[in-house]
Amino acid sequence: ARAASRRFRTVAEALTQTPQLSSTARAAAADPQLASVLSNPQLVSTVFAPNNAAWSALAKANSPLLTNPALVRDSVAYGVVTSRAMSQDELKALGPGSTLSTLSGASIVVGQMSPGAQQALAAGDGRPVSQEAGELLGGYPAGSAALMMSSDTGAQSVSVVGQPLVAGRSIVHEVDGVLIPKTAAAVVAGIEA
Repeated sequence: ARAASRRFRTVAEALTQTPQLSSTARAAAADPQLASVLSNPQLVSTVFAPNNAAWSALAKANSPLLTNPALVRDSVAYGVVTSRAMSQDELKALGPGSTLSTLSGASIVVGQMSPGAQQALAAGDGRPVSQEAGELLGGYPAGSAALMMSSDTGAQSVSVVGQPLVAGRSIVHEVDGVLIPKTAAAVVAGIEA
């Protein structure tokens, strides 16, 4: 059975029991306060959970973010939109440029990439877009716009990939990158300078 057909009791359970999200599960569990929030079956949220490939990309780039537990926590919390569980259709209906407040206190921006842009990016340098243009992108058939989320700096964006997971009163969306809030990005830039 596909993960999308499973229902989980909590966000923490969904992260832990979904193999491609195990790195996010470990990052969340490492912070007792965040682990408590995500283990609450009454939590109402939309969660953008980076997949294992997203965390691996940071490791391969030797990102200083990974050596700072507070920044890792902030990045995971940055993917938790509080007070509303939104499906992909509801997120798309918000429209490009809409902002969503997150558990970290910062906002993320909703966006969409047109099918033409997906194909151009995939063809331009051979990098995959989400799960490749022409595949199911964020639960939508080929030819529809991919759902994107951007950081509050606008310097980075991630795509929603795969099927959403129902986790108690929340919805978990797998994303192909780790969004880093402005506060953490400033610290990481200072470390790298």
